[in-house]
Amino acid sequence: MSFTNINDPDGIKALLEQLGASQVWQTTVNAAVPPASSSIGALTPEVAASVESTRVELSSPQSQPTPPQPGSRPAATGLGTKTSSTAPSVASLLSQLNASGWTRPTSTATSEDVLSLSSAGNAGPSRLSHPRSSSLDHQSFPPEPKQQQSQPLRSPNPPQPPITTTPEEDVRFISFQQALPHLSQLASNSKFIAAVGRLRGEQKELEQKLSEERCAIRRKHEEKVKVARTKANMTGAELSKHEVDMLNDAFRRDVQKFDAERVLIAWDALIEKQQIALETLGVPTIFRTGSTETLEVSGDSSSSGPDLRHGHNCRCLL
Repeated sequence: MSFTNINDPDGIKALLEQLGASQVWQTTVNAAVPPASSSIGALTPEVAASVESTRVELSSPQSQPTPPQPGSRPAATGLGTKTSSTAPSVASLLSQLNASGWTRPTSTATSEDVLSLSSAGNAGPSRLSHPRSSSLDHQSFPPEPKQQQSQPLRSPNPPQPPITTTPEEDVRFISFQQALPHLSQLASNSKFIAAVGRLRGEQKELEQKLSEERCAIRRKHEEKVKVARTKANMTGAELSKHEVDMLNDAFRRDVQKFDAERVLIAWDALIEKQQIALETLGVPTIFRTGSTETLEVSGDSSSSGPDLRHGHNCRCLL
């Protein structure tokens, strides 16, 4: 049996047995185990079990050849005697045990903690997601009944009366019988009566003014006739027919000019103003127009007023 061959399992096993029986190994193990056991016990039972399993693997003869340790080769080559090879081999094995005993539990603890945290983190959102999904499912159903309830409420909301009601009657082209209710309603309105009173006052004022202007034209021609007679009396002669015709023609021309350039223009403006005002007040058969056919008023000997049967009563001189 050769103690220098590191790949010999029997040699390594015999070496470990000799080391275990030596006094140096016992003192070293007794000095090193309590801190490890206390530290292992301070961690968790699972970590302590992993450390023990690691220690057994390192102590087995089959585990030594597989991972060739760089520190073990000098220990195997440097064996001259049993006492000289015991100290370095024990120190190297203790360093390996301490290194492997502290790294693996921490790695396992870390992996377990990571797994526990990852599992808890994965389980947390899943647990929280189920109530949210269920709550969303519960919340998705109520809007349907609300819509069903709101539909019967919206059905009567659209204003149906404007659709069913007939359009307003055009009072501009109605018959006399149809105009009577409107006229009776307007006659009881104080604002309408006041507006018609103002229109009538304006018409009277215009008529009086035009009459005064016409009278002024007549007085002017009367003065001309008086002057002509005075001249004829002074000469002892009478006015000739030619002079009388000339005076009459001059008066007639002035009156016609006054009517065409003054009276008719003012009268048409007054009629238009009254048409607009009465149409705004809603008077039947009255509206603004300049058509001669519409302005025609058919007279009837049996009636004292205009005929409203055809709706032509736009001439509204009050």
